[in-house]
Amino acid sequence: MRRVAPPSWGLGMSVEVEARREASVWRRRRSFVKRALLLELRIYASIGRFVARRPAIAPGAAGFGITSPC
Repeated sequence: MRRVAPPSWGLGMSVEVEARREASVWRRRRSFVKRALLLELRIYASIGRFVARRPAIAPGAAGFGITSPC
């Protein structure tokens, strides 16, 4: 930590400020890869939910949708 004096107040006070670590290239890459992986997993989860909710149609039966023409 380093001490920083307030701007010309003349009160003799100081503030302790934690130095922020530099964002390295590796940290940014790791963060990007993590976000991309989580996005990919969410996409597969959505596809899985879509497939699991589809109705099972018996052999020989004809399925229909609400938006299909009559």
